[in-house]
Amino acid sequence: MWRLQWTKLFLLAFSTTLAYLLLLPILTVSGLPNQVKIGILLHENQHEQAIIFKWSIEQVNQRSILGKTRLQGLIRHVAEDDSWDSERKTCDLLENGAIAIIGPTNPTTSQHVGSICDTLDVPHLNVVSKGVTFNSQPSATNLIVGSSYPIVSPIEFQSTISVDMSMARDTMMEVFMDVLQELNWNNFVYLYEQYDSLFYLQQRFDGRSLKSSDLNIRVLRFDPTKPYRNVFWSLKKTNIKHIMLDVQCKNLKTVLKHAQQVSMMTEAHSYLIVCLDTHTIDLEDFKHSRSRIIWMSANDPNSEQILQLESQSNEVNARFFNSGFRLAPEQLKTESALIHDAIETIAHTLHGVDSSQDIDLVAPVSCKKSKPWPHGSTIVNYMRTSIELRGMTGRIRFNQIGKRSDYVLNVMRLTEYGPRIIGNWSTNPVVSSPMEHEQPLDSSQQARSSMVNLPTHGGMAPQSSLSSSPSSPLSSLTAIHHQQAKRLRMDKQELIYLQRGDPTLYEGEERDLLVVTSIRNEPYFMNKQTTKIETGNARYEGYAIDLIDELSRLVNFDYVFKEVDDGKYGKYDEEKKEWNGMIREVMIGKADLAIADLSITSSREDAVDFTLPFMSTGISILFKKPTTKELELFSFLSPFENHVWVYVGGAYMGVSLLLFAVGRISPYEWADPHPCRQEDKILRNQFSVSNSFWFTIAAVMQQGSDLAPRSLSTRLVAAIWYFFTLIMISSYTANLAAFLTVEKVVYPIEKAEDLYRHPQHIKYGCVESGSTGTFFQHSKPHSTFRKMYEEMVFMQSNEQGKAEVEKGNYAFFMESTSIEYTIERNCNLTQIGGLLDSKGYGIALAKNSTRKRDYRTKLSEAILSLQESGMLEILKNRWWKEKRGGGACDIDDGQSGESVKELTLANVGGVFVVLGMGITTSLLLCGLELYAKSCRLAALNGTSKSEQLRRRIKFALSLSENY
Repeated sequence: MWRLQWTKLFLLAFSTTLAYLLLLPILTVSGLPNQVKIGILLHENQHEQAIIFKWSIEQVNQRSILGKTRLQGLIRHVAEDDSWDSERKTCDLLENGAIAIIGPTNPTTSQHVGSICDTLDVPHLNVVSKGVTFNSQPSATNLIVGSSYPIVSPIEFQSTISVDMSMARDTMMEVFMDVLQELNWNNFVYLYEQYDSLFYLQQRFDGRSLKSSDLNIRVLRFDPTKPYRNVFWSLKKTNIKHIMLDVQCKNLKTVLKHAQQVSMMTEAHSYLIVCLDTHTIDLEDFKHSRSRIIWMSANDPNSEQILQLESQSNEVNARFFNSGFRLAPEQLKTESALIHDAIETIAHTLHGVDSSQDIDLVAPVSCKKSKPWPHGSTIVNYMRTSIELRGMTGRIRFNQIGKRSDYVLNVMRLTEYGPRIIGNWSTNPVVSSPMEHEQPLDSSQQARSSMVNLPTHGGMAPQSSLSSSPSSPLSSLTAIHHQQAKRLRMDKQELIYLQRGDPTLYEGEERDLLVVTSIRNEPYFMNKQTTKIETGNARYEGYAIDLIDELSRLVNFDYVFKEVDDGKYGKYDEEKKEWNGMIREVMIGKADLAIADLSITSSREDAVDFTLPFMSTGISILFKKPTTKELELFSFLSPFENHVWVYVGGAYMGVSLLLFAVGRISPYEWADPHPCRQEDKILRNQFSVSNSFWFTIAAVMQQGSDLAPRSLSTRLVAAIWYFFTLIMISSYTANLAAFLTVEKVVYPIEKAEDLYRHPQHIKYGCVESGSTGTFFQHSKPHSTFRKMYEEMVFMQSNEQGKAEVEKGNYAFFMESTSIEYTIERNCNLTQIGGLLDSKGYGIALAKNSTRKRDYRTKLSEAILSLQESGMLEILKNRWWKEKRGGGACDIDDGQSGESVKELTLANVGGVFVVLGMGITTSLLLCGLELYAKSCRLAALNGTSKSEQLRRRIKFALSLSENY
């Protein structure tokens, strides 16, 4: 027994040990935690940067770059130039578990935060160009190399645990030196605000003396206590036309405005602006100044991240709305783009490090203990050596000391249509390309020298110029070196324009070739009906083809058409988070323009730009005409409206009773029915009640009667009644003939809402991926249109929808312009109801390209020109009513029975007025007849007139048959 027990114990121990050994490798690899915290230091007014920080973290989490691990952002706001506050907030972030710190965007406090992170070995990502700090305030003179004055050495902290997302300031000045040399600026002024700016400019000179001098640089600083225009007034007295402007971005518009006020913004002046965020400034006031304003931009407008941000801008603004700030992706600041790239860099670094080794990211770091984080150096080293990706600022790569080693800047110029990319500068030199000028550089271009002047102008801060005079203490200067392989590439025509300042040289005869995408749909874009084998644009015809051809002549471009790959207009897929159809092709650059019956909607305008609409339209219903006609039992009543019939009946009753009353009152209407009986003389009236009604109805039926009025008053009543019946019967007969010849069609629906409530349940739908479906889908949640969307039978194209309508019992929602085209050719179809909305068709262009923004304005102006000249209407008539079988059907409003209308009281009211006037006149005559007869009898019988009137009236009211 005991042996059996020991055997069981041994097997249990053995199996436990084996399981432990097998699970040991798995248990020792912990991997990333479920949540990793990233900290950022921002200033109070940096709303855009905060939004981009949150959005970037969401994008990383949605793409699952770190698997199940999710990034969490921690934001702390610090005061500018407050190192103590920055230190306190940095420690707070670290104690809350942040494994990396981004920012702040102030150079001084950023260096202080970098020193804290360096002490604790926590990765610090710098998103601002590092400045220099001087032990004393320098002047413009003591920063010049070769000066007899001592140069104050800059203090620049270099962290071992930081990486610089931004380009170093000295490298930035090197970029502008390359641009200056390419522009052949031999004589220019350098205007600056901050002292460190001049230090970086001087760094571009290496102290070598140059014998030949053709470069004259004048250095001036804006006095912060005086208006900027004072400096420009002084410059206006000189012959300097080229200005290099190095001021803070927030002051840039004011500086340019002051220059404009003193006429320093003319076609003779050129400005090279150092600020990388110039594209965020409103330059509308300077677009038409003809000044050549150029600057550099770090943002890559074609980057996937910026395109995605543009497509989601409305959603982002709705979710991260703060203090009235609204994010504009096309005006994204460089700092914001660098913050996004910093998040991407951290995410890809964690992913790479996690796949190679175990890192404990849970334990927070404390500033009080000053114990370094053991994994900080590992993460930063991986960033510096292994990270290579593309972000909002282009390619991201670092060198061994954490400096950005791969950087591309776009050269921008302000045109009358907005900013335009005219070249680019890259840290990786490239060989010459067709974008550059092809002239070889001589020795004078490879090295340029400078000359100094030291003028004194009242009201200006300290100033200097650079000189190569041997006797001057400033004779040792640096040459600007032109690389054998060029880092700067510029458009040839733009370069000539900037160098010579002749606008006509830039216009040239070259035409851009634009790719135009469209979708097969009559009459906009169709295959040409021909027996020949055609190629290129000759394969197609239609309204869109003719319109683009007219626009190309006005705007001066060439074009090539392509059919959209997926056969869709463009709809945003909520699951895939992307657009399809023509909208997507424009967004990704597969096409430059998109034209078709492409509706301009708010969601599409978030993704692409649109020109002004070239055609107005709205959603309506295409339906098959019913074959059964409506048969009404009482259709003979149709010529008159119900109110008219009531008034006719009332007139008949009133005139009949009036005729009876006038006949009794008028003494001349009484006569002896048997005049031969002299002994029995009795007077009788022929207009009894029954006879009066018979007389009037006989007149209505245009039949005679044996009754003939005797007195003037009754004859007037009869005459005016005859006239009334003549007009009414004629009108009735004419309108009845029209009603009998036009058969009324019964339409089961009259408007869109009838489809949802129809008892026979007529099926209905629209194109699945078009704007019509979006209209119903985005209607109010409990509205009829939203309920209709849930029951729709969708079609893949308009042609499929038309075919389904032809079969019957199906209503198809489509744009009214397409319905007009269809019912011009298919007489069995018609349009039901009016328009459900109002919109227009426009030409779509990409948002991200300044060149496309150029074309947006030009195309819109050209569309207005075509509209004013009537060409748009000519093109529509050509393709709607003339070509491809147009004009085959007589177009009505879809309800032919409505073309003959019932006569209303407004149509025949005048007849009733005449009738009333005639009756009034007959009553007056009747009174006169009664008075005359009474006067005559009073004279014969010797009685008073009043007595005779009283007797006659009493007798009339007695309703006696005999008198």
